[in-house]
Amino acid sequence: MIKLVASDVDGTLVDGQGKLHPETFDVIQKMHKQDVRFVVASGRQYQSLRNKFAPIADEIAYIAENGAVVVLDGEEIHKSVIEPKLIPEFIQDVRRIENTHLVLCSKDCAYIETDNLAVLKEMQIYYANLEIVEDLTDVEAEVIKLSVMHMEDSELTYAGLEPKWKQHLTLVITTPLWVDVYNQSTSKGFALKKLQEHYGANFDSTMVFGDYFNDVSMMKEAKYSYAMANAPAGVKDEATYEAASNEEYGVLQVIYDRILG
Repeated sequence: MIKLVASDVDGTLVDGQGKLHPETFDVIQKMHKQDVRFVVASGRQYQSLRNKFAPIADEIAYIAENGAVVVLDGEEIHKSVIEPKLIPEFIQDVRRIENTHLVLCSKDCAYIETDNLAVLKEMQIYYANLEIVEDLTDVEAEVIKLSVMHMEDSELTYAGLEPKWKQHLTLVITTPLWVDVYNQSTSKGFALKKLQEHYGANFDSTMVFGDYFNDVSMMKEAKYSYAMANAPAGVKDEATYEAASNEEYGVLQVIYDRILG
C-alpha cells in the first residue's frame, strides 16, 4: 500500500509552460483522504513552492532547494547550511566561467548580482524572493545552496567546477542550464527519508516522480520510482518505471491508475 508520493515540479509535475493541470490540487486532496501524503520535491525556493501550491499550501510537505530545506506542517524540520568559508572562493571560481550567473540561496531569499532581464526572467521561475546585490561576497545570510546558471549549457559549468569542488560539495546538473551545489549530506533522497520516518512510510510504500539527475537520489528511496518520458536516458536507467511526459501530465495519469483508480 502506498503511503507517500513525492514529485519533482519542473519537467515533471508542470507542463512546458510551468503550469499545473487544473485537477492537480483536487487529486492531491483525494489522495490525502485515502491517507496517502503528498510531498513537493524541487530545486526551487521554499516560498516559490508555497506560491505554486497556494490553494493547498498548508496541506503538503516540502523538500525545497534540492533537499537543503524540509518543511512539514509549516515547520522547518531540516536545513543544511554550507560552510561560510567555502563561499568566497566558489564565487570567484564561477566568475571565471564565461556566460554564467550565480545565485546564493538562503531559505527565505536568493541573491544575485545581475540585472539582465533575460536572466532575471529565468531565475524568477525558481525564486519568488530575489534580491539584486552589488557583490555576492558581501552577503551575510546563511547559504543553503549555490545555483549556477549557464546561458548555453550546464555541462560547461559542471566541467569547470566539479573537479575542484567535488571533495567539498555535491554538484548536480538539474536542467540543461542549471547546476546546483550543496552540502555532500544534502539530497532529495536524504530529505525524503526524513519524511518517510514522520509518515511511517518506507521504501515499499513510497512513490516518486522525477525527470533529471537531482531526482535520482529520491528514486533510490522508493519501490515505485518513475522517470518521466522526457527524462534523459541516464535518469530513466535509475527508475523502475516510466511515466508519460510532463506535457501529458504523466504524474497524474499514474496516480489515477495506481492510487485513485
